[in-house]
Amino acid sequence: MDDLEKILSLAEKSTGGIESTGNIITQIYRQYIAKYNAADQYLNEVIKEKGKPSAKDMEIAARLYAVPKMRRHYKNIANILVRADQLYEQWKPQKDEMRKAPEDDWIDYFLDRVKTVSDETVQRLWACILTQECFEQGTFRRVMLDRLALLDRSSAALFQILCDLTYDIEVSDGRNYSVPLYIRDTELCKMIHNTCIDFTEEDAMLYKNYFSINDRVLHGSEIEEELEVLQEIGLVNLSEENDESDIYSIENIEFTVSTENKKFKVLPLYDEKQEVYYVVTGCMTFTKIGLELYKALKKQIVKPLFFLKLVESFMNYGEFQK
Repeated sequence: MDDLEKILSLAEKSTGGIESTGNIITQIYRQYIAKYNAADQYLNEVIKEKGKPSAKDMEIAARLYAVPKMRRHYKNIANILVRADQLYEQWKPQKDEMRKAPEDDWIDYFLDRVKTVSDETVQRLWACILTQECFEQGTFRRVMLDRLALLDRSSAALFQILCDLTYDIEVSDGRNYSVPLYIRDTELCKMIHNTCIDFTEEDAMLYKNYFSINDRVLHGSEIEEELEVLQEIGLVNLSEENDESDIYSIENIEFTVSTENKKFKVLPLYDEKQEVYYVVTGCMTFTKIGLELYKALKKQIVKPLFFLKLVESFMNYGEFQK
């Protein structure tokens, strides 16, 4: 058996379980470090046979220690590359053109941040980021990759939900916005009891139940806590309680709201004190990083069936028509 075969054989044996201990934290650590025990096992065998390990033996032990971690890293990277290839085939234009690859420095930076990502939900986001960067170089700068590397399974799943619940607003003066529609429970209750719109308790529950992560529906403060994590990461801006986000103009202009292929007009409201026209958009907006990530995900988003009615009801909500 050559050195490589010995390395791979011992690395496979190193993934077995260990005896439990009374200390749960110690047990967790031992279970983790057991994956890398092949190096110790190899050196113990060498010492028994030779009495002292050689420089070559130490090199083999070092490689043994690295094998399990490298396997996991390469597996994670491979999964993301496979997903990115699939997305590229879906997104490429009809007349595909040769595109310049991202710079080596960017690729190195990207791989360093994705190699430890094993969760499929987060891997899907990174695959979208890589694919978008191949289409439009410079979309995701290094500082953006650093912020996105903070996403875990829950925050990534919640961001995906917000993307599903995002609508577009075109302003007649040329401005365009993509807005994640987040409505707090207090406003949902007011919408249900508002006689100016056709919005029922069942409609509200469809919306609330959509905030489901890992097969568990989040409620009230749980959603707020998870959204605050996204805000700390730098993907969204969350408004204060009893406050809403708005789009303003000093001129009486027209707003066009759209979701997928559906569009409708919205008349602006007027604030006499500030002398501005505005439209209320919800309790949240994307940051620049969040918006770029949404654009990368947009091509594969399927809006929930209830979403169009929800947006129309929210925009016509009588509470905002004062």
